[in-house]
Amino acid sequence: MQDVLLQQFMQFGLAGLIGFAIGLERAMAGSENPHAGTRDFILFSLIGAVSAFVATRFDNSWLILAGFAGALALLLAGYWTDRQHDSGITTEVSALFTFFLGVLVILGAPEIAIALAITTLAILSQKKAIRTITDSIHSFELQAALKFLVITFIILPVLPNQTLASYLPAGLDLPWLHTMLEALNPYRIWLIVVLVSLISLVGYVLIKVLGPGTGTGLTGLIGGLASSTVTTVAFARRSLETPALNRGFAVAILLASSIMFPRLLLEIAIVNQPLMRNSLVPLMAMGGTGILLAFFLHIRSSRERAKGRTTMQLENPFCLKSAITFGLVFSSILMLTRLATTYLGNRWLPVMAILSGLVDADAIAFSLSNANKAGLISLDWASFNLVLGALSNTFVKLLLVLVMGHRQLFRQLLITFLLMGAVGICTTFFYYDFQIP
Repeated sequence: MQDVLLQQFMQFGLAGLIGFAIGLERAMAGSENPHAGTRDFILFSLIGAVSAFVATRFDNSWLILAGFAGALALLLAGYWTDRQHDSGITTEVSALFTFFLGVLVILGAPEIAIALAITTLAILSQKKAIRTITDSIHSFELQAALKFLVITFIILPVLPNQTLASYLPAGLDLPWLHTMLEALNPYRIWLIVVLVSLISLVGYVLIKVLGPGTGTGLTGLIGGLASSTVTTVAFARRSLETPALNRGFAVAILLASSIMFPRLLLEIAIVNQPLMRNSLVPLMAMGGTGILLAFFLHIRSSRERAKGRTTMQLENPFCLKSAITFGLVFSSILMLTRLATTYLGNRWLPVMAILSGLVDADAIAFSLSNANKAGLISLDWASFNLVLGALSNTFVKLLLVLVMGHRQLFRQLLITFLLMGAVGICTTFFYYDFQIP
């Protein structure tokens, strides 16, 4: 009996302590509400605790609602008498929340009550930080985040997690169609779309938080996480406006192109770790070479960057249209890869890797991973074609600079990109066994 009584006293004490902590934060924050001071918060929490205690004793949960109605009436009365002061309702909402924290303590969930109290204190104490964040968010960024949430938590869960070949009629005698649809699993394809979109969104947020004013090099490095192609195009156009900063722009493009290789490894690691480990050496060799060359250019361009830094801001890299487009490209490459390996043989894969790499390195990487996991191609052959697709995508950026950028920028990048390609080709031919099954 004494142990039960001690436990009850501790529960009420914890409820009062939670109310005191939240009330103290409100008082220190300068809340001028005379109807919800520190003592009032303690009492609100204890009212919730008493309501839960009595409801448990009489086995009537409506008593909790009655206690809440009383607390709500008190807060509404106080707010109504002070309605001429436009000070918001944060304190009143916090008081109502404190009531339920007291209820949780008595109902046997003190850990949850404490965690929620700490979270509440963190939210209440970061008013300026939260306001700064909300003021810096643009409407198009919020729309992009909402679209990402839609494709992740609404579209993805309802997609079937089986191949489209299972939906074909039993009597349909079209082997080529069955082969194509066997490569398409809507859930897994959309999961890859979500993954690539997430990495692009994270890269954009990093640029937003750190800011492009920290230098073209850092912008290129972080921009490569979002989209190395977009970063390349942006700096290529910029080079026509300010050719004096071409060496700094070359650093940014080289870093953006180099970060693509570890980004590919990260994506592949999530879906096919053996392929990631087998592709690690060639891809990191190219990425490491690019970073070293960028560092060399950075030293030579330090004086130029000191005279003026770019203020370029990347556009939001995520939109629903681009996500759907990537899904269609990825699905097409999956079907072509499956058809090529089934009817043409594995020797045609390099041609496909080069062509698809011209469009997107991520799509060929995931399609090769899918083919390898299905047992259609060996690990070495999948890794070789993955490297080949990455090389193709790398030299597409050089072509974009030639077409859209300053000639001097192209000349500065030509040698560095050729060196990266030479390192990748040499490493690949020495590293892999090209016995194609």
